[in-house]
Amino acid sequence: MTDSLYYMATDIGFFVSVDSGHTWLNYNEGLDTLVIRNIAIIDQYYFAGTPSGLYRSPPSPIYWNPVNNALGSVPIFNFSVNDSIVICNAVFGQNNSSMVRSSDYGENFQALCIDWDCATFSTIYTEPYFYCMDWTDSIYYSLYDGLNWREIPFNDPVFRGWHFTGNESCFLLGGSKMGGVPYDNFLAITYDLGFNWMDITPGLPHTIYAPGINSTIINNSRIFTSPNFNGLWYRDDLLTRTPEINKHDPHSIKIWPNPFHDHLTVEFQNKISSKMKLVLFDLLGRIVYQTELVTDGRKVFINDINIRSGIYLLSVRNSNNNFSAKVIKY
Repeated sequence: MTDSLYYMATDIGFFVSVDSGHTWLNYNEGLDTLVIRNIAIIDQYYFAGTPSGLYRSPPSPIYWNPVNNALGSVPIFNFSVNDSIVICNAVFGQNNSSMVRSSDYGENFQALCIDWDCATFSTIYTEPYFYCMDWTDSIYYSLYDGLNWREIPFNDPVFRGWHFTGNESCFLLGGSKMGGVPYDNFLAITYDLGFNWMDITPGLPHTIYAPGINSTIINNSRIFTSPNFNGLWYRDDLLTRTPEINKHDPHSIKIWPNPFHDHLTVEFQNKISSKMKLVLFDLLGRIVYQTELVTDGRKVFINDINIRSGIYLLSVRNSNNNFSAKVIKY
Protein backbone atom coordinates (compact mmCIF):
# COMPACT_ATOMS: atom_id res chain seq x y z
CA MET A 1 0.00 0.00 0.00
CA THR A 2 1.65 3.23 -1.17
CA ASP A 3 -0.46 6.43 -1.39
CA SER A 4 -3.24 5.56 -3.90
CA LEU A 5 -1.49 2.41 -5.21
CA TYR A 6 -2.62 -0.71 -3.31
CA TYR A 7 -1.59 -4.36 -3.68
CA MET A 8 -3.57 -7.36 -2.39
CA ALA A 9 -2.82 -11.08 -2.04
CA THR A 10 -5.90 -13.30 -2.02
CA ASP A 11 -7.03 -16.90 -2.53
CA ILE A 12 -8.00 -15.96 -6.09
CA GLY A 13 -4.77 -14.25 -7.12
CA PHE A 14 -2.86 -10.95 -7.10
CA PHE A 15 -4.74 -7.65 -7.35
CA VAL A 16 -3.63 -4.04 -7.87
CA SER A 17 -5.64 -0.86 -7.30
CA VAL A 18 -4.50 2.56 -8.57
CA ASP A 19 -7.36 4.51 -6.95
CA SER A 20 -7.01 3.80 -3.22
CA GLY A 21 -8.91 0.52 -3.36
CA HIS A 22 -12.05 1.62 -5.21
CA THR A 23 -11.37 -0.64 -8.21
CA TRP A 24 -9.06 -3.63 -8.57
CA LEU A 25 -7.28 -5.30 -11.48
CA ASN A 26 -6.27 -8.96 -11.40
CA TYR A 27 -2.76 -10.09 -12.51
CA ASN A 28 -2.38 -13.89 -12.41
CA GLU A 29 -0.49 -14.67 -15.62
CA GLY A 30 2.26 -17.22 -15.02
CA LEU A 31 0.97 -18.45 -11.65
CA ASP A 32 0.45 -22.21 -11.19
CA THR A 33 -1.88 -21.47 -8.28
CA LEU A 34 -4.17 -18.57 -7.48
CA VAL A 35 -3.65 -18.92 -3.73
CA ILE A 36 -1.19 -16.20 -2.67
CA ARG A 37 -0.22 -16.17 1.00
CA ASN A 38 2.20 -13.23 1.05
CA ILE A 39 3.56 -10.51 -1.24
CA ALA A 40 6.51 -8.12 -1.19
CA ILE A 41 6.97 -5.09 -3.42
CA ILE A 42 10.37 -3.54 -4.19
CA ASP A 43 11.55 -1.36 -7.07
CA GLN A 44 13.09 -4.23 -9.04
CA TYR A 45 10.52 -7.01 -8.51
CA TYR A 46 7.18 -8.08 -7.12
CA PHE A 47 7.34 -11.30 -5.05
CA ALA A 48 4.51 -13.72 -4.24
CA GLY A 49 4.64 -16.62 -1.78
CA THR A 50 2.32 -19.50 -2.68
CA PRO A 51 1.67 -23.14 -1.71
CA SER A 52 3.66 -24.11 -4.82
CA GLY A 53 6.72 -21.94 -4.25
CA LEU A 54 8.09 -18.42 -4.60
CA TYR A 55 7.16 -16.35 -7.68
CA ARG A 56 8.66 -13.13 -9.01
CA SER A 57 7.54 -10.53 -11.56
CA PRO A 58 8.93 -7.29 -12.97
CA PRO A 59 6.81 -4.24 -12.05
CA SER A 60 5.73 -3.86 -15.69
CA PRO A 61 4.37 -5.80 -17.36
CA ILE A 62 3.24 -8.01 -14.47
CA TYR A 63 3.97 -11.62 -15.42
CA TRP A 64 4.84 -14.20 -12.76
CA ASN A 65 7.72 -16.65 -13.03
CA PRO A 66 8.70 -19.29 -10.48
CA VAL A 67 12.01 -18.46 -8.86
CA ASN A 68 14.20 -21.39 -9.86
CA ASN A 69 16.20 -22.22 -6.77
CA ALA A 70 17.00 -25.13 -4.51
CA LEU A 71 13.68 -24.69 -2.69
CA GLY A 72 11.78 -25.90 -5.75
CA SER A 73 8.03 -25.86 -5.30
CA VAL A 74 7.94 -26.09 -1.49
CA PRO A 75 5.21 -23.89 0.06
CA ILE A 76 6.31 -20.33 0.89
CA PHE A 77 3.79 -18.77 3.26
CA ASN A 78 5.89 -16.10 4.98
CA PHE A 79 8.76 -14.04 3.60
CA SER A 80 10.09 -10.50 3.50
CA VAL A 81 12.47 -8.61 1.22
CA ASN A 82 15.06 -5.86 1.67
CA ASP A 83 16.59 -5.01 -1.69
CA SER A 84 18.35 -8.24 -2.74
CA ILE A 85 17.92 -9.95 0.66
CA VAL A 86 14.99 -12.39 0.87
CA ILE A 87 14.10 -14.14 4.16
CA CYS A 88 11.66 -17.08 3.80
CA ASN A 89 9.94 -19.62 5.97
CA ALA A 90 10.02 -22.70 3.71
CA VAL A 91 7.63 -25.54 4.59
CA PHE A 92 9.27 -28.86 3.61
CA GLY A 93 6.65 -31.06 5.24
CA GLN A 94 4.57 -31.48 8.37
CA ASN A 95 6.55 -30.17 11.37
CA ASN A 96 9.50 -29.48 9.06
CA SER A 97 10.02 -25.77 8.42
CA SER A 98 13.24 -23.85 7.89
CA MET A 99 14.21 -20.20 7.84
CA VAL A 100 16.25 -19.60 4.68
CA ARG A 101 18.01 -16.55 3.29
CA SER A 102 18.91 -15.32 -0.19
CA SER A 103 21.16 -12.38 -1.05
CA ASP A 104 20.41 -12.41 -4.82
CA TYR A 105 16.65 -11.73 -5.10
CA GLY A 106 15.76 -15.36 -4.37
CA GLU A 107 18.02 -17.09 -6.88
CA ASN A 108 19.93 -19.02 -4.21
CA PHE A 109 18.97 -19.82 -0.62
CA GLN A 110 20.90 -20.98 2.42
CA ALA A 111 19.47 -22.15 5.74
CA LEU A 112 19.84 -19.75 8.68
CA CYS A 113 21.43 -21.11 11.85
CA ILE A 114 18.93 -19.99 14.50
CA ASP A 115 17.99 -21.42 17.88
CA TRP A 116 14.24 -20.77 17.86
CA ASP A 117 11.12 -22.37 16.39
CA CYS A 118 11.44 -22.11 12.59
CA ALA A 119 7.68 -22.39 12.03
CA THR A 120 7.37 -18.66 11.47
CA PHE A 121 3.90 -17.14 11.42
CA SER A 122 4.82 -13.63 10.21
CA THR A 123 7.92 -12.16 8.56
CA ILE A 124 8.29 -8.47 7.71
CA TYR A 125 10.98 -5.94 6.85
CA THR A 126 10.81 -2.39 8.23
CA GLU A 127 13.99 -0.39 7.74
CA PRO A 128 16.48 -1.18 9.14
CA TYR A 129 15.23 -4.49 10.60
CA PHE A 130 13.81 -7.85 9.58
CA TYR A 131 11.21 -9.16 12.05
CA CYS A 132 9.88 -12.69 12.52
CA MET A 133 7.19 -14.08 14.82
CA ASP A 134 7.25 -17.79 15.50
CA TRP A 135 4.51 -20.21 16.57
CA THR A 136 5.23 -19.60 20.26
CA ASP A 137 4.43 -15.87 19.78
CA SER A 138 8.08 -14.91 20.27
CA ILE A 139 9.27 -12.03 18.08
CA TYR A 140 12.82 -11.71 16.75
CA TYR A 141 14.63 -9.01 14.82
CA SER A 142 17.77 -8.78 12.71
CA LEU A 143 19.58 -5.70 11.46
CA TYR A 144 19.61 -5.21 7.66
CA ASP A 145 21.01 -8.54 6.48
CA GLY A 146 18.94 -11.14 8.33
CA LEU A 147 21.97 -13.00 9.68
CA ASN A 148 22.02 -12.27 13.42
CA TRP A 149 18.77 -12.40 15.38
CA ARG A 150 17.66 -11.12 18.81
CA GLU A 151 14.42 -11.68 20.70
CA ILE A 152 11.87 -8.96 21.48
CA PRO A 153 10.12 -9.63 24.80
CA PHE A 154 6.44 -10.49 24.42
CA ASN A 155 4.88 -12.88 26.89
CA ASP A 156 1.11 -13.23 27.15
CA PRO A 157 -0.08 -16.77 28.03
CA VAL A 158 -3.66 -16.10 26.83
CA PHE A 159 -2.70 -14.64 23.47
CA ARG A 160 -2.19 -16.47 20.17
CA GLY A 161 -0.45 -14.45 17.47
CA TRP A 162 -1.70 -14.56 13.88
CA HIS A 163 -0.31 -11.45 12.22
CA PHE A 164 2.53 -8.99 12.81
CA THR A 165 3.26 -5.76 10.93
CA GLY A 166 4.89 -2.40 11.53
CA ASN A 167 6.65 0.72 10.30
CA GLU A 168 9.25 3.15 11.64
CA SER A 169 6.87 4.35 14.40
CA CYS A 170 5.13 1.27 15.78
CA PHE A 171 4.36 -2.43 15.48
CA LEU A 172 1.04 -4.24 15.60
CA LEU A 173 0.43 -7.79 16.78
CA GLY A 174 -2.94 -9.34 16.01
CA GLY A 175 -4.47 -12.67 16.89
CA SER A 176 -6.90 -14.25 19.32
CA LYS A 177 -7.29 -14.69 23.05
CA MET A 178 -7.05 -18.29 24.16
CA GLY A 179 -8.87 -20.24 26.83
CA GLY A 180 -8.26 -23.76 25.58
CA VAL A 181 -9.91 -22.56 22.34
CA PRO A 182 -9.94 -19.07 20.80
CA TYR A 183 -12.67 -16.95 22.39
CA ASP A 184 -12.07 -13.35 21.27
CA ASN A 185 -10.03 -11.05 19.02
CA PHE A 186 -6.82 -9.45 20.25
CA LEU A 187 -4.81 -6.55 18.80
CA ALA A 188 -1.86 -4.83 20.49
CA ILE A 189 0.49 -1.97 19.57
CA THR A 190 4.03 -1.13 20.68
CA TYR A 191 6.02 2.07 20.12
CA ASP A 192 9.37 0.80 21.47
CA LEU A 193 10.21 -2.37 19.51
CA GLY A 194 8.03 -4.58 21.71
CA PHE A 195 9.20 -3.78 25.22
CA ASN A 196 5.81 -2.27 26.13
CA TRP A 197 2.49 -3.27 24.54
CA MET A 198 -0.96 -1.63 24.66
CA ASP A 199 -4.19 -3.54 24.06
CA ILE A 200 -6.15 -1.72 21.31
CA THR A 201 -8.83 -4.39 20.84
CA PRO A 202 -11.70 -2.38 22.43
CA GLY A 203 -14.01 -1.10 19.70
CA LEU A 204 -13.52 -4.07 17.38
CA PRO A 205 -16.48 -6.42 16.87
CA HIS A 206 -16.64 -9.67 18.79
CA THR A 207 -16.15 -12.67 16.51
CA ILE A 208 -18.16 -15.74 17.51
CA TYR A 209 -16.81 -18.19 14.91
CA ALA A 210 -13.01 -18.61 14.72
CA PRO A 211 -12.08 -15.28 16.37
CA GLY A 212 -8.82 -13.66 15.40
CA ILE A 213 -7.17 -10.84 13.43
CA ASN A 214 -6.59 -11.80 9.80
CA SER A 215 -4.45 -8.85 8.79
CA THR A 216 -3.25 -5.38 9.78
CA ILE A 217 -1.90 -2.62 7.53
CA ILE A 218 -0.39 0.78 8.31
CA ASN A 219 -0.90 3.50 5.70
CA ASN A 220 0.37 6.96 6.65
CA SER A 221 -1.42 7.77 9.95
CA ARG A 222 -4.21 5.22 9.50
CA ILE A 223 -4.20 1.66 10.84
CA PHE A 224 -6.41 -0.92 9.10
CA THR A 225 -7.31 -4.28 10.61
CA SER A 226 -9.52 -7.18 9.56
CA PRO A 227 -11.13 -9.27 12.32
CA ASN A 228 -12.13 -12.72 11.06
CA PHE A 229 -15.50 -12.60 9.23
CA ASN A 230 -16.09 -8.99 10.36
CA GLY A 231 -14.99 -6.70 7.54
CA LEU A 232 -12.35 -3.96 7.53
CA TRP A 233 -11.87 -1.50 10.43
CA TYR A 234 -9.52 1.44 10.93
CA ARG A 235 -8.24 4.00 13.45
CA ASP A 236 -6.55 7.37 12.90
CA ASP A 237 -5.54 8.24 16.47
CA LEU A 238 -2.70 5.81 17.25
CA LEU A 239 0.17 7.27 15.22
CA THR A 240 0.18 10.83 16.56
CA ARG A 241 2.40 10.30 19.58
CA THR A 242 5.68 11.68 18.24
CA PRO A 243 6.81 14.70 20.30
CA GLU A 244 7.29 17.96 18.44
CA ILE A 245 10.94 18.92 18.06
CA ASN A 246 12.20 21.72 15.88
CA LYS A 247 13.68 20.58 12.59
CA HIS A 248 17.21 21.52 11.57
CA ASP A 249 19.35 21.79 8.52
CA PRO A 250 20.40 18.16 7.90
CA HIS A 251 23.91 19.32 7.01
CA SER A 252 24.41 21.23 10.29
CA ILE A 253 24.85 18.10 12.45
CA LYS A 254 26.05 14.53 11.92
CA ILE A 255 25.29 11.63 14.26
CA TRP A 256 26.87 8.21 14.03
CA PRO A 257 26.77 5.25 14.25
CA ASN A 258 23.05 4.98 13.54
CA PRO A 259 21.79 2.41 14.49
CA PHE A 260 23.96 2.54 17.64
CA HIS A 261 24.58 0.16 20.52
CA ASP A 262 25.88 2.10 23.54
CA HIS A 263 27.75 5.13 22.19
CA LEU A 264 27.19 8.03 19.80
CA THR A 265 29.33 10.67 18.13
CA VAL A 266 27.80 14.10 17.47
CA GLU A 267 29.59 16.39 15.03
CA PHE A 268 28.51 19.96 14.32
CA GLN A 269 29.12 21.82 11.09
CA ASN A 270 30.22 24.91 12.99
CA LYS A 271 32.24 25.25 16.17
CA ILE A 272 30.17 25.13 19.37
CA SER A 273 31.53 27.22 22.23
CA SER A 274 28.77 26.79 24.86
CA LYS A 275 27.29 23.89 26.82
CA MET A 276 24.61 21.88 25.07
CA LYS A 277 22.08 19.38 26.39
CA LEU A 278 21.48 16.04 24.65
CA VAL A 279 18.08 14.41 25.25
CA LEU A 280 16.65 11.13 23.92
CA PHE A 281 12.85 10.80 23.72
CA ASP A 282 10.95 7.58 23.13
CA LEU A 283 8.04 7.60 20.68
CA LEU A 284 5.62 8.36 23.50
CA GLY A 285 7.47 11.62 24.15
CA ARG A 286 9.10 10.47 27.41
CA ILE A 287 12.69 11.41 28.23
CA VAL A 288 14.76 8.21 28.53
CA TYR A 289 18.27 9.68 28.56
CA GLN A 290 19.84 13.13 28.96
CA THR A 291 23.30 14.55 29.50
CA GLU A 292 25.22 17.80 29.14
CA LEU A 293 27.74 18.16 26.32
CA VAL A 294 30.84 20.24 26.87
CA THR A 295 32.99 21.05 23.85
CA ASP A 296 35.13 23.83 22.49
CA GLY A 297 35.16 22.31 19.03
CA ARG A 298 32.80 20.51 16.65
CA LYS A 299 32.75 16.88 17.85
CA VAL A 300 31.40 15.21 21.01
CA PHE A 301 31.52 11.56 22.08
CA ILE A 302 28.76 10.09 24.29
CA ASN A 303 29.47 6.70 25.89
CA ASP A 304 27.51 4.22 28.04
CA ILE A 305 24.03 5.03 26.74
CA ASN A 306 22.15 2.37 28.70
CA ILE A 307 18.62 2.31 27.26
CA ARG A 308 16.42 -0.37 25.71
CA SER A 309 16.51 -1.23 22.03
CA GLY A 310 14.12 0.93 20.07
CA ILE A 311 13.53 4.02 17.94
CA TYR A 312 14.22 7.39 19.59
CA LEU A 313 14.21 11.10 18.84
CA LEU A 314 17.50 12.78 19.71
CA SER A 315 17.57 16.49 20.56
CA VAL A 316 20.76 18.53 21.03
CA ARG A 317 20.12 22.11 22.16
CA ASN A 318 21.31 25.20 23.95
CA SER A 319 19.92 28.74 24.24
CA ASN A 320 20.66 29.45 20.58
CA ASN A 321 20.25 26.13 18.76
CA ASN A 322 18.01 23.07 18.67
CA PHE A 323 19.09 20.13 16.50
CA SER A 324 17.09 16.90 16.24
CA ALA A 325 17.30 13.52 14.52
CA LYS A 326 15.80 10.04 14.67
CA VAL A 327 18.17 7.35 15.98
CA ILE A 328 17.85 3.60 16.50
CA LYS A 329 19.27 1.69 19.49
CA TYR A 330 19.90 -2.04 18.94
